[in-house]
Amino acid sequence: MGGSGVITPEDIPHFQQLFEAQGLRSLRRYLDYGKRAKSSQGLGELYHWLGKILLDDGRVYKLEERAMACEIAACERLASQWTQLSGPVPAADLVFVNRPPDRLAIYRHILHADTAPEYSNAWAELLASRYKKHWSWIGDCAKDRSVEASYSASESVRLFDQFLLQLDQQAPLTIMSTGTAPTEEELQRQRDRIEEQEREIEGFKEDLEFAEDRASRAHRRSQALEKEMNQAKRKLSEERENGEKLRQERSRRIKLDRQTTEGEKELEVLRREYVKLDQRLHQMAQRLVEAKSQGSSGAPIDLQALRQLGVEQILGVERPVTEEEIGQLRRQFAAVFHPDRAERLPVWVRTLCEEILGIVNEACDRLR
Repeated sequence: MGGSGVITPEDIPHFQQLFEAQGLRSLRRYLDYGKRAKSSQGLGELYHWLGKILLDDGRVYKLEERAMACEIAACERLASQWTQLSGPVPAADLVFVNRPPDRLAIYRHILHADTAPEYSNAWAELLASRYKKHWSWIGDCAKDRSVEASYSASESVRLFDQFLLQLDQQAPLTIMSTGTAPTEEELQRQRDRIEEQEREIEGFKEDLEFAEDRASRAHRRSQALEKEMNQAKRKLSEERENGEKLRQERSRRIKLDRQTTEGEKELEVLRREYVKLDQRLHQMAQRLVEAKSQGSSGAPIDLQALRQLGVEQILGVERPVTEEEIGQLRRQFAAVFHPDRAERLPVWVRTLCEEILGIVNEACDRLR
């Protein structure tokens, strides 16, 4: 930044970019410009600050603030000249623009001292067509604004003119102060250029429509992919739950198979024991039948005499026994003489087993 409020040529491009980028909302917020303009209160103080900011040497106010102050001053200056801006304009062919001007350039053309009134009005129409919100705001500021309260009547307008003069020195404008018509060749060249720019604009519009269409399709595709991803997540969660259930079911089946195998082994052991006992009973019953058929040659069982024997003789013990040993004797005799073991034998065998088992139980009770 240069000193004494001068904007250097290096500052001009950045200043123009800042000026074009700032919106009307930010403009009205700066220094409470919107409130002051609507209420017409504090405008003198505002104009005083505008002059200080515009001609600051860059040590206090940044370039962004100077761009804000410059446009506020321009709006107030145009609001002061509102009635003069609605006058006649020159023929369309007499206004030439080599490239689309930015907002700062339009303000400068309108307010430049060498610009003819009809050309100022033409530039004002361009401002109104390209920047409708700014133009509407300037019109609102011009309403009910007395001549004494206008920006043109303030001392700060001189500082603003000095700032514009500095801009003219660093970035001069081509001012058309007369209505001299250009040659036909120049007109044709400008028309060709305008047509070329219009074709470029149409191409840009087509590219923009194509880009918007691609963006829309990409957005729909993104939504579809997101939906598929959510469905895949839900399916994965369900598969995980099903997998956990399958693992639990597999563990339960393995446990049941193991228990079944162990039960089958135990059942096989019991079956073999049962076969052995059943064979023993059949053998005993066979011996009893043979003894009965032989008559006196055998040794018949005398149950009455068996009852009269001593407890030690019946149970086959020769020493004192414990309660646990008595229970074991009961089970041993029951394993041999229980009536259920002789289901397949004649009735007299089951009756005999019942009698013998009764004698054994009685002897065990007596021994206890």
